Amino acid sequence: GRVDRRRYVTFYPAPSAPPPGARTVRVVGTDKHLPELKGVLVHLWKSGEFVDANTVPVCLSLPRQFSFVHDPKTGEAVLLASSKLDRPSVNRYIGHPGIRPWEQDRGELPLGVTRVLDAMEGAHLLWESMSSRYGSRIGLPALSFPDMNDLFQAEYGDEDLPPLRSYHDQATDQHRLLLVARDLVERSVANYIEAQIEHCSSEQLKARRARKEALKSLKNARDEVSDDETDEEDSDAEPDENHRDILPVILDFPSVSSRHTNSVQDEVVEDWCDNHAAPLFDEARKEGCVATHVCYRPEDLNFYHKNNSVDNQNPHVYHEGLRGKGGSAGNGKNRIKGLAVDHEERGLSSPELYSVIDLANLTERLQEKAAPFHLEQSERFMCPGAPETMIQMTIDA
Repeated sequence: GRVDRRRYVTFYPAPSAPPPGARTVRVVGTDKHLPELKGVLVHLWKSGEFVDANTVPVCLSLPRQFSFVHDPKTGEAVLLASSKLDRPSVNRYIGHPGIRPWEQDRGELPLGVTRVLDAMEGAHLLWESMSSRYGSRIGLPALSFPDMNDLFQAEYGDEDLPPLRSYHDQATDQHRLLLVARDLVERSVANYIEAQIEHCSSEQLKARRARKEALKSLKNARDEVSDDETDEEDSDAEPDENHRDILPVILDFPSVSSRHTNSVQDEVVEDWCDNHAAPLFDEARKEGCVATHVCYRPEDLNFYHKNNSVDNQNPHVYHEGLRGKGGSAGNGKNRIKGLAVDHEERGLSSPELYSVIDLANLTERLQEKAAPFHLEQSERFMCPGAPETMIQMTIDA
C-alpha cells in the first residue's frame, strides 16, 4: 500500500542555534529511506536532558544502524543513521574499545580524570541498555575510550596532548549521540505502531459501514416481500434473530491481512517477488506444473477439469474464478469448505476453484532445482533471531 505520510508522534524542528549552555547533535540520514533526516538539529543540556524532546525526529522507515562522527569545523556531534544493517557501524571519535583501570602506584585518582571516567561510564551504561533492549536489530558503534596514560599526562599539562576537557567533551558527546539514537528509534517505532492501529481501525470502520449497508439492503428486500413485516430499528442496531446471516464485525480480513507499510518494507516485498517468487514460478511453469488463465488463448482451456481440482488434501496455490481471488491452502478440501461458507454468507454462488500449482505433485527435477534456490534466497529475508521483546518484534516487521 501507499505510505501514509502523516506522523502520529509530535515533531517540530529545533532552532538553528542552541540555547546558552546546550550542545547540539546533528542527525543525518545516509539512504533514501530516511528523507526526514537531512541535517536535523537536536539540542541537549550538559546534564544529558533534551532541551525539547519533540525536536528528536520521527522517521516513517525505522532507523536501524548508527555511526558517530565529530565535525571539527562546527564542533557538533553528528549522528549518521541508516535504514539497513548492511555495513558496520563506525565511531570516528579517537580512542580504544575499552579502558584500563587506574594503576594504584600513581596515587589517588585526579578529580579531572574522575569526571572523564564518570562521563564514559554513563555512556557505557546507556550503550549496554540499548544493546540489551534492541539486540542485533539496531547497529550501534563501539564506544571510544581515552587511554589512561593520556588522561594522566593531560591532567598534568602535557602540551603534546589535548587538554583534559577535550576528553570529557568526547565522552559526553558519545553519551548525547546515544540518547538521540535511542529516542529516534523509540519515537519512530511508536509512530509506526500508531500507523498500524490507525490502519486497522480504518479497515474496521469500512467493514462496519459495509455491514450497515448489507442490513439495510436485507431489510428493504424483506419489506418488498411482505408489506406486513414490522419495520426494523435503524441500521446502527445489532441484528436480531432475523439477521443471523449478516455476521457482526469483530476482526475483518483486510484489517488483519493488510497493513500500513513504509518504503523499506515495500522494497523488501518487491525484492522478494522479483528475485525469489518470480524465478520459482518460472521454473515451475517450464516444468509444466502451472495452470493459469493468464496464458495464450485461455478461453480454449477447461481450467475446472477434475485434473485441476483442489478437492483433495494436498497443498495448493489456487484461483477462485467467481470473485477472481487467488491464494494458497495447506489443504484443498478444507479451503473449499471454508470458501463455500464465506460465499453463502455473502449471498454468492458456490466457489469455483482450480489448482494453479499442486504443491504435492511437483516434478522431481523442479524440486531439486527449487529447494536450494529457495533456501538461499530465504536466508536474505530472515530475522536475526526470535524477538524477545515487543519492540524487537516491531523492528523486525
